[in-house]
Amino acid sequence: MISNDTPSVYTAPVDTDEISLLDLLIVVVENLRLLVLGPIVAGLVALGVSFALPRTYESTALLKGKAQEASLITTPAVLDPVIQQLKLAEADESLDEARKRLRRDVKATFNAKDNLVTVTAKARSPEHAQVLLHAIAKSYFGQSKPRACVFPSKITPEQFFTGSIQGWAGAWEVGRGLREYQQTDG
Repeated sequence: MISNDTPSVYTAPVDTDEISLLDLLIVVVENLRLLVLGPIVAGLVALGVSFALPRTYESTALLKGKAQEASLITTPAVLDPVIQQLKLAEADESLDEARKRLRRDVKATFNAKDNLVTVTAKARSPEHAQVLLHAIAKSYFGQSKPRACVFPSKITPEQFFTGSIQGWAGAWEVGRGLREYQQTDG
């Protein structure tokens, strides 16, 4: 019979994988130069790159409209008159290439929440950005307004209400013709 006179005490195995705070402090002190100089060098590189890149300025306009109007702004019908007016096509450049270059500088986005179209024009100077945006807005409004049609001066109410008049774009002329008709016959 084996007697065991010593009390049985459980001792946990010693875990040598633990890292103490003193070990962490030693690692930080040994790499202090890298920890300080790394962000400084990265900041100086970013500063140099920002000075090397050309400056661009933006001009922004908000228009009340719909999604179709946002897509209309970058169509050839709107951009081509701007290219011709501001002489944006270079000597050896086709109209398509000038249009592609202008599309990179002009963005139109639609916000469905408030029904606003945001038009942004980028350029190398603030004045040129404003001139570009103004020309685009002028061309856009020129394309989006109704075209005047030639209507007979005397329009019968039957023609007006049945829609038998071709080209409803000039509705205000239709109203004027109806008023003239009513004044002469009424």
